[in-house]
Amino acid sequence: MVAARGFVDDTYAQEVWEVATAYPWQAVRPELPPLDLSLRDLHDRVRTIHFHPKLMQRRRRLMKIVRPREKERRKGEWAERFTGDSICSYPPEDLALEHYGAFLRKRTERVLSDAHTQVAPFSTSLFDGVDVRETVRNWHQGKIYVRIEQLVRGKPGAVVVIFDDEPLVPEDDDEAEPKFGWHMTWQGEHEDEGDMALYASDPFAQVVGPGIGRALYGGFLLNRPPGQMFGVWEDPHFGEARTKAEVLLRAALDYSAERLVVYVAAAPPRPALRQLAQRMDKKIVYVPLGQLSPVALKRLRVFHVLSDRNVRAVAHRYIRD
Repeated sequence: MVAARGFVDDTYAQEVWEVATAYPWQAVRPELPPLDLSLRDLHDRVRTIHFHPKLMQRRRRLMKIVRPREKERRKGEWAERFTGDSICSYPPEDLALEHYGAFLRKRTERVLSDAHTQVAPFSTSLFDGVDVRETVRNWHQGKIYVRIEQLVRGKPGAVVVIFDDEPLVPEDDDEAEPKFGWHMTWQGEHEDEGDMALYASDPFAQVVGPGIGRALYGGFLLNRPPGQMFGVWEDPHFGEARTKAEVLLRAALDYSAERLVVYVAAAPPRPALRQLAQRMDKKIVYVPLGQLSPVALKRLRVFHVLSDRNVRAVAHRYIRD
């Protein structure tokens, strides 16, 4: 033990001691009674060694700092905090949405740029540079290929992501509750966060913490700059929409400051909506949902609603990544 401590430190000596003194339990009851022996019973020359492992001290400090999550003292206590109209979002999830929206915009811009790029053999001009990949692919021809990039008009603006569409009016006359009956339009709280419209499951039906509700997106719309989008679901201008996804797409066409609107869904929009976009001098860029990472979409789809801003200080204890 002294050699282990001198070679490394007290933490290593503690680990060596635990391994050296670990023995398997007696599985079968012995015939003779067991004896508890110490080192002093075996030899008189015994030296006591005190370990001061840093790792163990740190663990004890962490046990004092990390407090267990609170539990409901009675059923429904956490849900009682949802009173009034002071609900808000969870900032880390807002940041993840904004980053994913930026990713979709850049991806769309890159795909459109590649779609409007032609490759031709070099003759008199290099145009937009040598296409190394195409040149190597046709190396046997002894030709150099160049890229001819055509200008793409407009940039991606609003982003609509549809996980599961749902009609605005039920097709049958039964009184079944809609799967995504919660509608909301949120304003961005600062310049780095845009406006958002969404439809989702009821967050107040699954309360996971004091004033913390969990829900599942059916679809959402991201638009920038903030402070431009109001009352999407109450606006009669979008009353001709058949489904909730069409409401978000019409709102994206109406509020987007850029010409291109990114639409991510399992199915493309109706031709009537493409014609509407053309009349508004906009263009819908359809991205199949299956082309995106299912793991990222699954994590992105779950979100939380807080009863007020004060809950943000403790929300991380109840919300797991």
